Amino acid sequence: MDSIKKTTARLLACLGWIALLFAAFSCQSDRKDPQWQNQNFLLDEEIARQSKDSVDFILKKAMQYNTRFETFSAQLDIRLQGEGQGGFSFGGQLRVSNGQVLWASLSKFFIEPFRIRLTPDTLVLWNKLDNSALLYVDTGTEKAMPLLFRFGQCLMMRQIDTLMFEGERTLSSPDPETWSIRGLLPDSIAWECRINKDDFRTQSLMMALTDQGNQVQIALSYLEGNGFELRFSVNGHEAAKARIRYEKQQWNKPLRFPMNLTPATRIQINHGFIEQSRNLPSSSL
Repeated sequence: MDSIKKTTARLLACLGWIALLFAAFSCQSDRKDPQWQNQNFLLDEEIARQSKDSVDFILKKAMQYNTRFETFSAQLDIRLQGEGQGGFSFGGQLRVSNGQVLWASLSKFFIEPFRIRLTPDTLVLWNKLDNSALLYVDTGTEKAMPLLFRFGQCLMMRQIDTLMFEGERTLSSPDPETWSIRGLLPDSIAWECRINKDDFRTQSLMMALTDQGNQVQIALSYLEGNGFELRFSVNGHEAAKARIRYEKQQWNKPLRFPMNLTPATRIQINHGFIEQSRNLPSSSL
């Protein structure tokens, strides 16, 4: 169980850290299936009038899906693997309230060890096994949590983030079926997104950050069905990867996002390891 917890914590830390550094990039893809909404509500000529170049046109075409919904939920089939470790399989649930809450739980052998809840101002990671939680909030003038939330929703709902329209970008066609868009932002952040020419659905996204001589990379590729794979590498060496599939999707149904924290829950704040369980009521989370 300790190795499972370490691998899960490493993957969550990777996702959170990458999200904060990369300022909420993500891409979307859609399954050709009635269960996965196809909200094609813009006409090509409208997009053409709005676009300043070919890159804008392609990104806006790919941006047409999964933007109009109130809630979404799905069962999760998760496979995690850390560096030098065997893989771990989990079940779970995902619940989304558009623009407000991302909630997920992990389960194994009918035991639910972890819950996660992310809002535009708070991230809570709850370990049910020992009734402890990690709480992250913005403390200064830099507001990272809204960007982290945007990253999370874009990733889970297969949406393109508007920051992909900024900075330097180049367009190429590496094969007859795919466009490749590469971008470069300040602070040595580079990204590449591949989009299918036939249906304008995103196939993959790669991001890289160079910091103090080290290169951190995250690679996202969407599966044929509802799901995606994430790979996290440092200097070309894979540190963690995950495969996540969606099952039994539901749209626009009433949802709850419970955490069940109590005054007895041991809460650590912003990596400061400040115990606040007696002072932070569960109603505030």
